[in-house]
Amino acid sequence: MKSALNYEELKEILISSYRALKKYQKEIDQLNVFPVPDGDTGTNMALTMQKVIEEIEKDKSNSVTGIGKLTVDAALMGARGNSGVILSQILRGFFEKVKNEEELNTSTFYKGIKNSVKVAYQAVRKPVEGTILTVLKEGFKGLNKKSDSILEMVNDFNKGAKIALKNTPNLLPVLKDAGVVDAGGYGLLAMFEGIEASLKGEEIIKTDIDEFIKIPEISKEEEINFIYCTEFMLKSSVFNQEKMENKLAVLGDSILVVGSKPVFRVHVHTDNPDKVLNIALKTGEISQVRINNMKEQMEEIAQEDISKEIGIVVVANGEGFKDILLSLGAGKIIEGGQSMNPSTEEIAEVVKQLKQKKVIILPSNKNIIMSAEAVRDIIDKEVFVIPTKSIPQSIAAVLAFMPESGIKEVVKEMEESIKSITTCEVTQAIRDSSYRNIKIKKDDYIGIKDGEIVTSGKDFVKTSLELIAGSINEDISYITLYVGEQIKKDISKKIKNKLEKLYNECEIELRVGGQPLYQLIAGLE
Repeated sequence: MKSALNYEELKEILISSYRALKKYQKEIDQLNVFPVPDGDTGTNMALTMQKVIEEIEKDKSNSVTGIGKLTVDAALMGARGNSGVILSQILRGFFEKVKNEEELNTSTFYKGIKNSVKVAYQAVRKPVEGTILTVLKEGFKGLNKKSDSILEMVNDFNKGAKIALKNTPNLLPVLKDAGVVDAGGYGLLAMFEGIEASLKGEEIIKTDIDEFIKIPEISKEEEINFIYCTEFMLKSSVFNQEKMENKLAVLGDSILVVGSKPVFRVHVHTDNPDKVLNIALKTGEISQVRINNMKEQMEEIAQEDISKEIGIVVVANGEGFKDILLSLGAGKIIEGGQSMNPSTEEIAEVVKQLKQKKVIILPSNKNIIMSAEAVRDIIDKEVFVIPTKSIPQSIAAVLAFMPESGIKEVVKEMEESIKSITTCEVTQAIRDSSYRNIKIKKDDYIGIKDGEIVTSGKDFVKTSLELIAGSINEDISYITLYVGEQIKKDISKKIKNKLEKLYNECEIELRVGGQPLYQLIAGLE
């Protein structure tokens, strides 16, 4: 059994903790008692860790200390909601004890977890037991300071954390009333079980607390003390944390002010986000401002019972696309697309898996539309096919999904939404050919606009830019770039940066589609 972890092993357990969060993100979200924007605990913790993983995957320091610093900085910058901010402080507390070391040994691991408890509790103005804080503290109490194995320590932490998590309803009446355990605590346990699996060289195993996994009943009359969840980064060399917290306490609750000079993250629930921001501006510079209306979010949650009547099935290929579509509300994803056209039977089998009696299918490819339409004849459900011919069109259709309007209006709105989408795709030629006076050589990059080849060339970046430039008109204001599995991040960023210089009036977003065959897919609208 290992008594210390090197650079690569430390990186791997961080990645494994993120994978565990992603795996159980939805069920962690379902544990939330209050339907507010920063209550999506699983999503917020996963997004916080996603930022960490993005940064450490670029790290070339080959240093345990270096990866620790990157983790702390990335978690602070990427923190989302209460749970994400607290997670960033747990990581900060741990890595404060990992300095100038070539390996992470058991002694440092013990000190790191101990300091995590201290820093996390200090970050919360009014710590409440029965939350992620309790799970962290009790997990630490389970550690044997004299253990000579990292795996043993993680295993002991998980035993203590699991007992504490199951006890959270006894500490917080609101959890007991809803019949759930604390969402943040479950997220933390999932992360540590991911770490344990990594150390054992095993797959991530689900925690055995299924009896608590259910969606709590949400009342439309549930009260929210303050309407706006307000978050931002503050850069200041004269910042006084205690004074800031006292000023914010007059304006709201759920206050978190974390970080160290000169960069801090501030989170507060308030009715006056303008006053909060004015206070911050008197102290320093603000960035990454996010203001969410929690009352509107609650009203949207109250409509969920309506959305449960209609299911959405989307054909897509690429892990990034699957994650995007599921996060937007798709019920099921069928793997397929170019060169992988699912049959009518395969589509029907997935439609059957949905509980809803009304199902909308988004084919995402012109060659799949007829197969999707044929599902109507072989299944006892109301099936509607929106004739999407690309993934960007399917994403637009899912975004237009407004279930409270009724199925006919829903279908109409989704069909209307795809009309404004121009799809650009870049792939490589598999043989020499020509198309409408465009001569194409094998392995040349081909630029395709709405199914028609419009350009080709030997340079990927140049071909991509020519394709998008030829597709932009005065009506285009948004460009979303979806990067394929073959393209490195720096190359895709190069394309994004050049487009931003050429079309500064357009909002340009870069996402990972992870699709095969097509190095780049872009949606213009």
